[in-house]
This record gives sequence, C-alpha cells and structure tokens, in this order.
Amino acid sequence: LRISAVTWSIPTPKMIDGLTVTVDYSNIYIKQNIGTVPAPTIIQSVETSGTASPYVGLVHYNTGTGPEVSGPGGISGHSAQSIYVIQNLVNLSGLKVNSADITFDYIKKVANVGRFELVSNWTWYQSYKLQLIPTEQYYNYAGQASQNEGTVPRWRTNTTLDWSDKGFDVFVGATYVSSVTDV
Repeated sequence: LRISAVTWSIPTPKMIDGLTVTVDYSNIYIKQNIGTVPAPTIIQSVETSGTASPYVGLVHYNTGTGPEVSGPGGISGHSAQSIYVIQNLVNLSGLKVNSADITFDYIKKVANVGRFELVSNWTWYQSYKLQLIPTEQYYNYAGQASQNEGTVPRWRTNTTLDWSDKGFDVFVGATYVSSVTDV
C-alpha cells in the first residue's frame, strides 16, 4: 500500500468578529489499495479466456474446492447456482481523490435576544477516481451513484442555524446533495 497526499488549508480571516472560515484542499493518491477483484470481472475473464485467465483458479464448479474451469465458455454451460467464485483480498486497486472542504461558522450574541450560530459545511469533489484492478483504467465516480463506491456527489452541503437563550435552544438545518448519475 502506497499513499501520497497534498493538502493545504487557508487560515481564518479576522475581518468579521465571530466568523471562522476554513478551506481544506486534498489531492490524495493511493496505490495498491486492498480490495477484491469484482466477481463479474473474474467470471467474464474465465468465461472468455478459460485456463489462460489469471483468475482461473478462483472459479470452481459445485463447491469452493470443486473442479476448475477447463476452457473458454465453460461457465455458461453450468447453472449459476453451481458456480463458486473465490474473492480474496489483494493489493490491487488505486484511488485518486481531488477535493475541497469549506466551512463557514458565524456566532453572534445579541443582547436580550440570545446567541445565534450559523454553520455551513461544503464538500466538493473535482474527481474521485478508482481503479478496481491494475489492468483497468481509472473511472471517475464523482457525480455518480454506483455499486462500487456508493453515492459520490460533486457537491454536498449542510447548513444549520442555532438560536439559544436562557436554557432554550432552537435548531434548524438543511442539506443539499447535487444530482448524481446512476451507473
């Protein structure tokens, strides 16, 4: 597992009393991430290439230790219930993430009214690229919803307003998640 990351932060401006603003940028690269080769990738490779597939030892008939596939097209001749795919954890994938987190936090005390706090957290993904196995290209999941990475919207925000005074507290919040494409 190899990880490299570039991050930087912008300090809080002091122009407005009670305001805190932070911006955190990340450019993360992970190589040989631990994961499993997806079962459809294994099955397709063994079905197409037979014993020439690098995954031939991971597909068996009838049990997890049963006979292996003996040639191309061998899987399609068996029922799906009789195919066993072994998915071991291996150092195989890569991840490249380029993102930013922005936070605004403003606190204001108003005499005879109470304390107000407005907080807004924003996350933005320029890219969220995953390489499932070393022989495949990176795929950008930013703005996508998928079985591999779940939902990775390009923008996600959460904003809250809190008022408190003399033991009372009222809180309201809103969340925005940008639209995604289901892949």
